[in-house]
Order: sequence, then C-alpha cells, then structure tokens
Amino acid sequence: MRNITRLSLAVCLSILIFGSCNNPTNKSTSTQSDYSNLADFWKDFKNAAIAKDYKQITEFTDFPFLNHGTYMMNKTEFESFSFPDYIITPLKTAESPVNSDMEFGGGTDIDGNIVEVNFTKGTLYEVDCDGPALYFSKIDDEWKFVAILYGE
Repeated sequence: MRNITRLSLAVCLSILIFGSCNNPTNKSTSTQSDYSNLADFWKDFKNAAIAKDYKQITEFTDFPFLNHGTYMMNKTEFESFSFPDYIITPLKTAESPVNSDMEFGGGTDIDGNIVEVNFTKGTLYEVDCDGPALYFSKIDDEWKFVAILYGE
C-alpha cells in the first residue's frame, strides 16, 4: 500500500511539473525584444494599442516623441498619453505601416526648450487612422513609435 501511495504521489508530481512546462496557457505574454523586422513590431504594437496597454506602448516608443507639434522627452511625460477611440477604431483594421513622404526636424518640448531630431524623407513609415497618423522609424536597428500627428 505504501509503495502504491509513493508511486501515485510521484506520478502526480511528474504530471504537475512536466505538464505545466508544456502547458500553452503558461506562455509568457510579453512581446519579443528584437524588433528589427517591421512586420513583427507592427503586430505587437497594434495589439498593445488595441488592448490600450500603454505600458507596452511606452516600451515601443522612442524619445523625444512628437505629439502633435510638441515633444515629450521621456517616459514620465508620456505616461498620460492614450489613444482616443477615434484612433483605436481605424487602428483595428489598419494594414502595416507604409513608407511616408513626411519629414520633420526639431521643435520644442512642453517647457518650450528646443529639441533637435532629424527624420528625413524616406526614414518614416506611417499608418493613417482616418486623420491622425502614427509614425514609426528604425532607430538603432529596431522599429520605434516616434510621432503622432493629428490631421496632417
């Protein structure tokens, strides 16, 4: 009887240990960290935006970040950022970003300080959200969210 109990306990423990390792529901929900491929970046960015996961969106963002003419310099300033429904709705069906003719250089931050950036023609990709446009660029070999402009 004692041997059967030990055997049963060993089998149960094995099932718990090995079963949980192979259980697909235990997969990490974090996204990959290498975003050198635009398609991979876009899929994860779009999913985070639709889910309104602003912590993840912050990780996808490069600073200084251009928000309708004003630069946000860091993650702390970006924490209050959110996508309104009029951006989320078209984003749900948006295709992958396309090469943009947009270009922009410096501007000012929320304190009026000069910010210098240089996004020349051909370095930006955009997604049109029925007026507002989201801009992305490859920085240090990884794709990043760099700007949102409204009605440009």
